[in-house]
Amino acid sequence: MRLGLLPLLVLLALPSGVAHGESSAEIGGYVAPSFGITYRPTARPVDRTALGFGHSAAGLRFISQPADHWRFTIDLIIGAEVFEALTGVEAVDVDNDGEIDAMAVTVQEAIGSLLEEATVTWDPADAFDLRVGQMRIPFTSQAQSHDMTLMFPTRSGPNEMFLRGTDLGLLAQLTAGDEQLLGSVGVFNGTGLAADRGNVKGVLVAGRLDMSPLGAFEFAESDLGREAFRFGLGAGVLYNPYRSHDSAGEVDVAVTDIRASFSLRMAVRGFFFSAEALLRRQTDSLTSRPVQATGAYGQLGFFIPAGVEPVARVGWTAEDQSFDARHTLWLEGGVNLYPAHRDEVPDSIKISVNYLGEGRLTEREWAHGGVARVQLKF
Repeated sequence: MRLGLLPLLVLLALPSGVAHGESSAEIGGYVAPSFGITYRPTARPVDRTALGFGHSAAGLRFISQPADHWRFTIDLIIGAEVFEALTGVEAVDVDNDGEIDAMAVTVQEAIGSLLEEATVTWDPADAFDLRVGQMRIPFTSQAQSHDMTLMFPTRSGPNEMFLRGTDLGLLAQLTAGDEQLLGSVGVFNGTGLAADRGNVKGVLVAGRLDMSPLGAFEFAESDLGREAFRFGLGAGVLYNPYRSHDSAGEVDVAVTDIRASFSLRMAVRGFFFSAEALLRRQTDSLTSRPVQATGAYGQLGFFIPAGVEPVARVGWTAEDQSFDARHTLWLEGGVNLYPAHRDEVPDSIKISVNYLGEGRLTEREWAHGGVARVQLKF
């Protein structure tokens, strides 16, 4: 048995809610098999239709507090999708004349990002905590929603285009007024990789402020409790100056990347609405033309006591606006079903059926798809 599997086996062996003295541990997660189909009418025949169970995933979340004011979190996501990783390159002399005629490569299937979060948190006071490790940067409100609480099977297209995945860094969070005000500031690598990997060197500074004047408003994307009216306003900013290096290790270009987000969330008696606007401006030392991009999305759902939640979402992005703008439009809609909505955990079983449409307006290309997903939460 490889030693890398031991921590995971230990987590699986621990019961939920274990407590011993001042320490405690809790395990949760989900299993979500998904079936999807995509049709691209203008693509090559081999790429025109794709279907199967490629978007299935499972998640495991472990939180432990071994001592007062200290806790750690491990969040794992295991997906069915794999990619081909380059494992070797070899020069080939076909005619044995001493000259290289081709390069032979070997690849191996590998799982994508597995570690969603691995952090240690110190919270010396109720209103302040300091977190270090790998985590999602709280740039948008949707980035702060856990995968188990998303309205759709995935985050919106604009959100993923402006900031995707996780990064390593340090994040300080401050709350005030019974969590009516939440502020954070953090420093990250900016690449999602360890500092000694890759040819990009720099630092990413992130700041975020969320306000919910009528009371604490969690970042879950459905109002399953059908509670009273709440709303939240938020804004985030990223400042990422970095330098890329060439294959010889010399500085290739210096880049300054600035991004901003603005969000609105509302919920009342089963109705949930959220919208975000996204901006980006990037300049470099090689060209005098800045790279600019704009994006936005809005989504809504209405949960009714029968355990049915119709949902809809629209998103749009405009990339490279300073030179040759490229526009993309997303149209999505469907229904979420909650067969066990009367239980203590109303979303312990969630069945989703959605239409997914993506249009590359500049190229006049469309893709139509659908996904059926069953999420079992524990």
